[in-house]
Amino acid sequence: MEEKNTLEETEIFNAWHDALTDLVGKHLITRRIKQARGGNFGVVESVGEGVYEMKIDYGPGYRLYFFQESRRLYRLLAGGDKDAQSEDGRWPSSAESKGAKNADAQGRHTSHHRQHHR
Repeated sequence: MEEKNTLEETEIFNAWHDALTDLVGKHLITRRIKQARGGNFGVVESVGEGVYEMKIDYGPGYRLYFFQESRRLYRLLAGGDKDAQSEDGRWPSSAESKGAKNADAQGRHTSHHRQHHR
């Protein structure tokens, strides 16, 4: 599959994904990311502030939160599941997330940043 999009993963997303013990769920999440890179984001809904969620209809109902940084660049902010959805919605807006990304690029530590897709 040809990659049409770039999806960059934040430390928060990677920590969540690495901690998953559900191997089938982990595989489906990795597959969804690969599909999104090819242009197929699947079921996506806005959760506000420029952040979107990709829904994965498996197990607890995994959610991948992201924002669109440019035409073909997306930043995966965090992951969660349907049950934790109300708790998952604690991230800065996409504008705040871009500021956090710039701080990271300059070598400063940021406590957290999450961003999403259009």
